[in-house]
Amino acid sequence: MRPPITFALIPLLIGLPICGVGNLSFEKFASCCLIFALLYWSVNKAKKRSLVYRKIMGIFFGIVLVYVCIHGQSTRNAEIIEKEHSNTWKMMPPRELDLTLKITRRNDLKIQNEIKFQVYEGYIIDAPEVRMDLVNKKVTWILKKRNGFQEMLKGDTVYLCGIIKHRRLNDSQNDEKRRNQYYIDHLLISKVEQNTDFFSNLKRKIDSKLGIIENNDGKYKGFVYALLFGDRSQLEIQDAKLFQETGTMHLFAVSGLHIGIVYLICSFILRRIFPERSIWIAGSLLLVFGYVGIVGYASSACRAFVMISIWQISMLLHKKGNPLSALYWAFIVLLLIAPDSQFSLGFQLSFTVVLSILFCFHKRSFSNKGFNIFNFVKNSIIISYSSFFGSTLLIIDHFHFINPISIVINLILMNLVFGIFLICLLFVISAFFLGPHTLSFLVESIYSTIVFLLNLFNQFDYLHIRFPKDLDIPNLIHLLYPITLIIVMPYLSETRHRLIFVSCLPTFFLIVSLYINWAS
Repeated sequence: MRPPITFALIPLLIGLPICGVGNLSFEKFASCCLIFALLYWSVNKAKKRSLVYRKIMGIFFGIVLVYVCIHGQSTRNAEIIEKEHSNTWKMMPPRELDLTLKITRRNDLKIQNEIKFQVYEGYIIDAPEVRMDLVNKKVTWILKKRNGFQEMLKGDTVYLCGIIKHRRLNDSQNDEKRRNQYYIDHLLISKVEQNTDFFSNLKRKIDSKLGIIENNDGKYKGFVYALLFGDRSQLEIQDAKLFQETGTMHLFAVSGLHIGIVYLICSFILRRIFPERSIWIAGSLLLVFGYVGIVGYASSACRAFVMISIWQISMLLHKKGNPLSALYWAFIVLLLIAPDSQFSLGFQLSFTVVLSILFCFHKRSFSNKGFNIFNFVKNSIIISYSSFFGSTLLIIDHFHFINPISIVINLILMNLVFGIFLICLLFVISAFFLGPHTLSFLVESIYSTIVFLLNLFNQFDYLHIRFPKDLDIPNLIHLLYPITLIIVMPYLSETRHRLIFVSCLPTFFLIVSLYINWAS
């Protein structure tokens, strides 16, 4: 039986691609949904009225969500069109401009002669009047790391002067990607305004405490940052490539795995201090929210926090938890807060992977009590298997590469990550009180072991499946995947049938995408 919130999610997932590309106006789409709601009521009015009314209200809610998302997208497109009127200035030779930017991401680069560079990504929030078309455009810039180099974090505002250039892309890149590909050359930073909120200040203190690590040029430091905070800027470029090729980069995207570990740690401690259930649950959720703030409110972290909050609130109200309902509510809540997040890869991966995992589990799997080694191994295999196929389409579309051996690698790492995460967390905490080298040997040993194992598995080159760089999987395909899982879910009761289906579905959509690309 589907949760009532499903009746809001399905029209939302259908309405986004249809109305977003202009194939059908929102008014006609809303009319079709209303007609369906009336037909559903007329057919099921003899059933329990409260349930029927909740499902009909879900349909209305889905219509409203489509309007919110489409309206935000239309507003953004209108702003882009308005700012494109200054095309005359774009035809002129590049010139230095005074720009104000907001940092959204940073990455480290290291070349062969050991010179380190910091790569920043951000968007322009202010520009000269003659180039107001640049406002809100995404840009990248590179700075050489010297002595006294000023570290800038996500959320900082940078005032600089430089030459902004447009990066040439392949014809296969869509218009949205083309508009956002700018980089800044010959830049001179005049001022940096640091983000002064509590979480940013805490992150800076952690940076300063761990900044003096000089053991094997601190490779494991980047690993700790990436695992705990989702900050991959200090990963060595060869390590980042290794994690990407082995399909383990998701370990460094703060998601349900990280949020669940933090919640377990917090609840374990608070439960022994405050015996009152409501107090330690509220305290644990508050601490987890603080962790979400430290990692920069990543989409996957916010999704996991909303889901775990719904689960815990259901327990307090003595209601039966429903993981699917919690996932759907998290999807809707985050879209209401930030409609543009639907275009984020992290947002899309977070929901498709978790939906695939929940799809592959029969309801009885969540009610098993006690520890059973057979069930533990079986469930671990199902999670790794479904995660791989749930992310396949998005990974191919963005990285044009998949590695099936990642199913085995993730099966091993997912069962060790709790201990690894806990040791890294103790390493950071000890750095505040005992110095950054207290647990450095243990952390470095873990890092070296993981890199060794990944290099061992990565030697199977014949399992590296690469796709053409110009391959484009349509956005409609990405939305059809979750819709299909949601619709088919009630009709497949056996786990083996769901596993077969979840592996065949992305394969079918990939073949369709290849045909579309070949035909065009």
